[in-house]
Amino acid sequence: MQQKLLLFDLDDTLLRSDKTISRHTLEVLERCREQGYLIGVSTSRGEINSLSYIAELRPDVVISSGGAAVKYIDQYIYTAEFTEKETNQIIKTVREICGSDCRMTIDTLKANFWSHGRNRDEIDPSWRDAIFADFSNLHERALKLCAKISQPELAVQVAETLTDCDCIKFVNSDWYKFTKKEATKESAIKKFCEVSGISLSDVTAFGDDLPDIGMLKLCGTGVAMGNALDEVKTAVGSASVGDTVTINGTAYEVVTTSVAEENQYSINDLKKLVSDGDKIVVGSQTYVAMTDTAGGADKIGDNDASVITKEK
Repeated sequence: MQQKLLLFDLDDTLLRSDKTISRHTLEVLERCREQGYLIGVSTSRGEINSLSYIAELRPDVVISSGGAAVKYIDQYIYTAEFTEKETNQIIKTVREICGSDCRMTIDTLKANFWSHGRNRDEIDPSWRDAIFADFSNLHERALKLCAKISQPELAVQVAETLTDCDCIKFVNSDWYKFTKKEATKESAIKKFCEVSGISLSDVTAFGDDLPDIGMLKLCGTGVAMGNALDEVKTAVGSASVGDTVTINGTAYEVVTTSVAEENQYSINDLKKLVSDGDKIVVGSQTYVAMTDTAGGADKIGDNDASVITKEK
């Protein structure tokens, strides 16, 4: 049987607001694993700041630092590091534009560095392994750098100056991430699929933030969480919590995994229910199902199942 992968962002996707994973979620993922699914994490956090979650989840693949590192079966199969010189040049550029007191963090393969703060009690517990440094002359090869930039025009100036970097703003914050241009979650997923032999069509990805858009659009099924940014929902075309999914006049409750309870439906269940020409209503949007894989405007093809799913 062809293996399939369930791939999750961490913050505001798999993690609750208190930065924990619910027992129910862990139980559901274990049931998925028993059915033969691989479980993966795709996070903008560095691996060091994800260790407690990795211990709980026991994932088969870990994509960390926004796609700059990929670990499969406990072995790195891809890394995209800045050189030591490039790392210090990025720090210099950010400080020249945003000021010497600009807050920054850096991920490496072995550590997470912070340029600010000294009281660990004021830091979220999942970040307390950070090493504090002044970044004046850091002898490290960064996977990812983050900078807190409160003025959008300065962030634009930094991004335009660092042309070799991929720059994305995190939701509801002034933090921006910088990785190598080619280091994104979607490029990391492609690397994983090349090594593992798993088809992109057999990957279901879950996310909520701007850095997740690429991977949600890339994978066979991309699911935007109910709390996801409107830009993410629009880009993926996914229904949200509370939406009513109606197929030919019948409403269905949908779960996002293949483990469906009575009166609930998984992605695959819905695909079986839909026939060519059926009308599907999601919120105020009406779609017509078609059996080919390329659904056009107002149409849903075989690979467009995410438009009729919702997170429960």
